[in-house]
Amino acid sequence: MPTDLTPPPKHLDKHSRCGITVEPLAPDLHLIPTASEARLRDLVMDFSSRLRPLVEDNRNISFLLGFTATAYLAFATYRSATPKSLSASIHRSPRSTIAELPKATQDAIPYPPNALPNPRDVPTPHGTIRTNLYGPSNTGRKVLLIHGISTPSVVFAPLATLLADRHNYQVLTFDLFGRGYSDSPSPDIWRQDEGLWCSQIFAVLSCAGWLGERVAIVGYSLGGGIAAAFTYFYPERVESLVLIAPSGVLRAHRISWSSRLIYSPLLPQSLVEWLVTRRLRAGSKAAAKPEEADEATTIKSVGTSEIPSHPALMADSKASPFPAGSGGSIAQTVTWQIDNHPGYIASFVSSIRHAPITAQHERWRTIGERQQENEQDDALRERKVLVILGGEDGTIVPEETAEDATSAFRQEKVRVEVIAGGHDVVVVNAEGCGKLIDEHLRA
Repeated sequence: MPTDLTPPPKHLDKHSRCGITVEPLAPDLHLIPTASEARLRDLVMDFSSRLRPLVEDNRNISFLLGFTATAYLAFATYRSATPKSLSASIHRSPRSTIAELPKATQDAIPYPPNALPNPRDVPTPHGTIRTNLYGPSNTGRKVLLIHGISTPSVVFAPLATLLADRHNYQVLTFDLFGRGYSDSPSPDIWRQDEGLWCSQIFAVLSCAGWLGERVAIVGYSLGGGIAAAFTYFYPERVESLVLIAPSGVLRAHRISWSSRLIYSPLLPQSLVEWLVTRRLRAGSKAAAKPEEADEATTIKSVGTSEIPSHPALMADSKASPFPAGSGGSIAQTVTWQIDNHPGYIASFVSSIRHAPITAQHERWRTIGERQQENEQDDALRERKVLVILGGEDGTIVPEETAEDATSAFRQEKVRVEVIAGGHDVVVVNAEGCGKLIDEHLRA
């Protein structure tokens, strides 16, 4: 990667350069929703209320369906024909605006910008990535942690601290694009899928100086699906693989019909984002209906089940990844992202649509087959995968996931452990997760 040897501009500190100097991105000119899309959303909602009496008359159904399809096709054509600037389509994280606030105000934010050790901002063509490094810089095995769909890397603070301080690992965390202090490339141009995330992982490893060696990867929730995908495509880069309450083999019947509809391409993007925002906020005030909780994963449970003290997003949640007296709860951090990160909701929606959440059995099976007793370079060091599940997890159901992971990886090539905790197990039982990870990596 080319470097610039001229003095860095003032807006880049020693932690953010990584040998590369870049000019700051132009202010985002395409915040979602745009004024025209917001107006369209309001018109759609008003029109829907007016149509309700007509829907009750079956004779009007054909007309309504035809009108809706025509209106949507016209809108989609308009959106696809509108040119977008690549630089203007990168939504900047709250990082730059928060830097201008007084320190006391910064410290009061649920996810304070300097709450985690050794923060570094990594410039990439897709926007800047926030990383943090725990533990010794030159000794110990290298461990990369990948977080889930809604919570930024702060969710790993207890586990990363434990692995670094107690077990002497070098631990690297980062915020996925569109979360925390990482920018968000517009999903209109770069959808949130394994291709984007693999490029992000390479950028993070390169900036940390880890690109020339194999590393242990620990993925949580959506991060588990991402970690498995990276291992499938780049086995020579992965020394060990640990999946905590992972996506990837979530059974299809766990996705509710309402989620399938909302995340389908049938609705305009701005309307989908508005609906998802409303439902995520609603998740902070009410639990899922009992019948939904037993049979289907709703938008609310997918987006908030990583948050401690289920039902998730409770305003008075006391669970926090920070030491007492600093930072906020995970629930407050998610709400803060909704309010302050212009790319958060769009990234969330794109992730649900394109992430490796279901139907990854064949790829997992390939990973398992690589662990046969031979000298091939693409086998894991331990020649098996560690899967950690929360015994009370209602999203990644332990019984189903254990069965499917064992079938995919093959029984002798996977170790499945069920410990106390729900889908928030990585926070509320960091001790149990850390113990199992250390045992696995030292095997």
